Amino acid sequence: MQHRPLRRAGLAVAAGVGAVVCALTLSAVPATAASSATNQKAESSTLTVPLLASSAGVGYEVYAAKSGFYTPYGLTVTTPNSDAGQAKASIVSGQTPLGGLSGTDFLNLVAAGYPITAIGCSTSKQPFHVYARTSIANAKGLIGKTIGTTSIGSAHEVSGEQFLAKYGVKPSQVTFVPLGSVPNILAALESGRIDAGLLSYPFYATAAKTSTLHQIGVSAVPTGLTVVNSTWAKKNRNTIIAYIKGTNAGLASYATNQKAALPVLAGLLGLSASDPTVLAGYKVYQPPATAPIGACTTAALKPYLPFLTPAEQAKVKNLSKVVNNSYADALVTQGFYSTLAKKYGVIPGFPS
Repeated sequence: MQHRPLRRAGLAVAAGVGAVVCALTLSAVPATAASSATNQKAESSTLTVPLLASSAGVGYEVYAAKSGFYTPYGLTVTTPNSDAGQAKASIVSGQTPLGGLSGTDFLNLVAAGYPITAIGCSTSKQPFHVYARTSIANAKGLIGKTIGTTSIGSAHEVSGEQFLAKYGVKPSQVTFVPLGSVPNILAALESGRIDAGLLSYPFYATAAKTSTLHQIGVSAVPTGLTVVNSTWAKKNRNTIIAYIKGTNAGLASYATNQKAALPVLAGLLGLSASDPTVLAGYKVYQPPATAPIGACTTAALKPYLPFLTPAEQAKVKNLSKVVNNSYADALVTQGFYSTLAKKYGVIPGFPS
């Protein structure tokens, strides 16, 4: 068990890859003319994008990769499972130069001087469900207890701390236990190793059937970031745009083609496509509950600032310098969403 070694955990990863990464000054990359990238192929033909979750919420990402939605842009994407620590190390070293991170991990690495830039944000309107032992009546009852989280400093832990704050519970009054994944959190809850945890679907559905557990609330999922190694990004503008296009086109198809989507989601969850859990999970994360990758705002990053030390906060004071929205903006200026709407119809949460 670990008791909030948040800043040390983030810096430890950064230090571990320091030998292979040279520090760069991080700044937004100027947008280029919209027409310059419209018909250009990706500079890289393959891309590995690690997934940090195994819930139904990332089903569309696996679907986009498996169903060839990157192919029209000259790109092949694979989506292996990973954890936050591995993802951070791989992104800053350039081994897997593009992927998802929590705002805390991203800002922690920026403050440490690593070459990393946020190139997209996505939000989920489907909250985590907070489950606890039945002996714990509410959030106040978590004082002195253990709460499972995917990793220290993750968006999952940030959500947990925001849930506690709503009820006047301080992070120092609980112990967050990093368990790597939501399935592991559920297993730890069922076995009695921890007292509470935040669960996504289908895992909260399983918890609801467990007699020793009950739901004590919900907590919003913080904005997720798509980030890149800045050094790699300088030579891969079209690759980044191709990735965002393929991912968002995949989400549009996933949301409107249930027949094709369910087998992929079933494979991700390790279930039969006929299992009602698969269909329910598919419906839970339909847009607008799941949004496409779009431009980031500094407001989306601000909730993560309290999880940094004062010295780290000073180094990321100008958040606009660590965000480059020109890639996501290119999809709008190139008429990408208009084309999607003609093919799939109007989808809630997608730009018009």
